[in-house]
Amino acid sequence: MEGKKERDGREGKGAELDALILEAQTLSSQMGFKTESVIQRNPTQLLESTQRLSARVETEGQVDPAKAHYLLARRGFDLEKQQKNLGAIEQATSYGSSEAPLADSDLDGFLRQRRAQTVVAAIEEARGRTTAAFDAHFARVTQSDWEEARTDLLEGLGHLKQPTESLRALSLSRSAEQDQALDRRAFRLYGWVIRQLNFARFPGTQRRARALARAEGEEDGLSYPADEDRFVLIPALVRVAQTLRGHAPSALQSITASWRLLQDVGGGQDGVLRERAYVEDHHVGRAVLRRRLMERTCASFERHRRELVRSFVSQNPRKAERGGEPGFRHDVESYLRLSRPSELPGRERWAPWEEVFYCLRCGEWGEALQVVKERARDREFEDALRESQVEAGGAGEAVLAALRAKYSSATEENPFREACYNLVGRCDPGWSSDAVLATIEDYLWYRLSLAHAAGDRGDQLRKLQQEITRWGPEYFEDPLLYFHILLSIQCYEEAVKFLLREAAYQTEAVHFALVLYYVGLLRQPLEDPRPNVLSGTENDRPFLAFARLAQDYVSHFAHDDAEYAFQYLLLIREEPRRVETVRDLLLDTRAFDLLAGSRDGSVARPGLVAVFLGERAAQAVYREAAQEACCRGHIYDSVMLFVFAEQYTDALAIINRQLSRVLSLRVRPEDRTRTMDFASRYRDYLHRVRPKVAGHEQKKLDDLYNSLELLLWLACFFDAHYNNDDDRALQIIAKLGLLPADRGARALQQASDRFDSLDDDVKRAFSDILLVTMKVLHRLYQQSDSGADYSAWASTLVAFCSKVEYQITPDATAELTRLALLMS
Repeated sequence: MEGKKERDGREGKGAELDALILEAQTLSSQMGFKTESVIQRNPTQLLESTQRLSARVETEGQVDPAKAHYLLARRGFDLEKQQKNLGAIEQATSYGSSEAPLADSDLDGFLRQRRAQTVVAAIEEARGRTTAAFDAHFARVTQSDWEEARTDLLEGLGHLKQPTESLRALSLSRSAEQDQALDRRAFRLYGWVIRQLNFARFPGTQRRARALARAEGEEDGLSYPADEDRFVLIPALVRVAQTLRGHAPSALQSITASWRLLQDVGGGQDGVLRERAYVEDHHVGRAVLRRRLMERTCASFERHRRELVRSFVSQNPRKAERGGEPGFRHDVESYLRLSRPSELPGRERWAPWEEVFYCLRCGEWGEALQVVKERARDREFEDALRESQVEAGGAGEAVLAALRAKYSSATEENPFREACYNLVGRCDPGWSSDAVLATIEDYLWYRLSLAHAAGDRGDQLRKLQQEITRWGPEYFEDPLLYFHILLSIQCYEEAVKFLLREAAYQTEAVHFALVLYYVGLLRQPLEDPRPNVLSGTENDRPFLAFARLAQDYVSHFAHDDAEYAFQYLLLIREEPRRVETVRDLLLDTRAFDLLAGSRDGSVARPGLVAVFLGERAAQAVYREAAQEACCRGHIYDSVMLFVFAEQYTDALAIINRQLSRVLSLRVRPEDRTRTMDFASRYRDYLHRVRPKVAGHEQKKLDDLYNSLELLLWLACFFDAHYNNDDDRALQIIAKLGLLPADRGARALQQASDRFDSLDDDVKRAFSDILLVTMKVLHRLYQQSDSGADYSAWASTLVAFCSKVEYQITPDATAELTRLALLMS
């Protein structure tokens, strides 16, 4: 009976071994290992073969070493390598602890551990390939950036002509020659105006915003009513230019004239500037908008000349001999009497038509009609002028035909009469006379009036734009005059780009661009351009990226005045670009208290971003900023911003990952202390907000919070060990229950299940946890009399290592084994 049981036991073990061999072959085939050379033998056959080989050696005597080397080499066996491996084996001084029956060997656990190590090796190989691919991509991107920088450099030197201009080529500099235009006082004054504009754009924000930042702007010499509805943008900007007094009187006069032109062109019927997007929000077609802008520009020129005539006459009442007769034509008559010398040849012949022209030049068509009736007595022109004044589309074709016929048959030379005929009847579009169009404003008004009357095609306007740009700024000498002309002919993008190149007027250029963008006249790119591209062409039409310009401008004072920098970026209407620029402002200035508020206290305090944009839009900004901070390696900033965005799980994940890296004191002590303090502070805050989180995020947040608590306790464990407080260290690790206390199968399985449920950040430090625990046990073993308990716990840790499905470093495994043997 006993022999039968023993035979049945051997057969059962053989069947179990056969199943394990089959599982090993299947696993090897999955891992890609070759299995053709595996010999199928059971233990009995192996024993018999070994006995036969031993008997053969004993009978044959000494074996030739050369032949043995040859036979082993044919089978692919490297004898020298195996001898080195055998020499490296450390022999134990005692074999008592290693004597165990074959039935207690955990072959299944061994195979699982080898499988895990193989998977980790595959992951490392994939990581190497990924790193190589990243390096190659980085090299390509670097080469592309270099080519772009090289192109910009060559273009700046005049060797290349590209359709785009980089922000570096138009960037605002801080050289000594430009300090007058770009000093801190100018930044502060203009920033105060932009803040007032945003108060008007976002009603109800003034009180809350001033509670967060500076409360007064009057110390800068500006005092406006607190009522946002009474704020007017362009007069405020003009007053800033006058307050700075950084320009000559003539330059200041030119700047003011350009502001007034922009006020007239960009304002509505009431003259108030209203915020619009480019073209689309004007609710009209591009051709209709172009005609409307020409009409407003001509009206601005007419109003300016009308004010000039009246001012000139009122300043010289005795010589003007104005009299008391009503009507603007009498002002024109007095003006001509004062401004024209009496001995001018042909003046008497031109006089009535000169008065008609100046009435038209001042926008007084009704007064011009009265002069024609009373003095010029031209029936054809009178009919055409009357119909042009009454009909929106101008005079009829029959009337215009009669007028053009009379113009062609005229023999008397009178340039003012010819100008009037061309303005009303477009008899000769190419006509020009220096005697009539004496100033550049007269010339622009005349050409724009003809272009407006020509219809929706825009050919006349394009010809005028080409003519002016062909002349270039050198023709006009004064850069402010050329800028004013470009504004008049609707070359808004070119005007801003030109003024940006003038060192003394770069600040004004930025704010002219701001107002043009605000009223929807500055064309924006349909797609976001490259980071350093400020302007270029898109669909054969120029654009100027205001978001890039504003971001570059505020970078000069953002660290000193983050509030004013934010006010400029708040004007950006395109949501993705506004989020991007505000995100960069947050990360570059780190003005979190001002812009994002505070979340550490019991009551959350919103920042300027939430005050102006609302909580939901602010959270989108914080989320983008947190992700960008992670990419830049600003770990603590990213955690803070994720908390602002109420992304608590992401914040906890970063805290746990960072705490896991510094847990075992492998970094500088100050870095570890900073991380520990940071983690403890946010643990307290997150403990208060946990009940407010609901839904599927609640369980994830609870798991991460528990992992944070565990990591902080493990930090205390490491502190106790490195402070030689081994008893406390052992108490902490026993309280946490991460490691088994006895070698029983149930205790090992429970510890293995607990390990599987741990977060990866805890698992990442598990090798150090095991090693430090073994060191604590060894020191306590040396200090105790018997040390049996510590020795048993150490052997339990060694047995537990085989059940851990995680990569334990080879150095840690070797050290664990060595310390366990020393305590055996």
